[in-house]
Amino acid sequence: GDPSSRAARREAQKEQRRQERKAQQAADREARMQREEARYEKQAKHSFRQQERDEDRHRRLEEERLLREEKERKEREEFEKWKTMFEVQDEGEDEGETQDPTAVESFVEHIKVRKVVNLEDV
Repeated sequence: GDPSSRAARREAQKEQRRQERKAQQAADREARMQREEARYEKQAKHSFRQQERDEDRHRRLEEERLLREEKERKEREEFEKWKTMFEVQDEGEDEGETQDPTAVESFVEHIKVRKVVNLEDV
């Protein structure tokens, strides 16, 4: 029952609770740091995988572009090779014939006059 020993005991209990609180805060800080570090590592892995996917896609697109350009180049070379083997000649109507505005009317009149069939003959 000594008041000084009771005060000393109370002071010791306060100090013990203070130490426990400090230890708990340190443990909480450590756990929070570990969670943040784990989240950072997860984000870094995700970013790395995304970057790899982007690089693969870019590489594929570049390969496709090069293949397409090579195919077009070969087709042009083939066309140039074959082009010399063909000869193009002028065909069709002369410009002068189509410029006569009465040509159609003359043709229609010719049909009316010359190509008539009597009904009895049919």
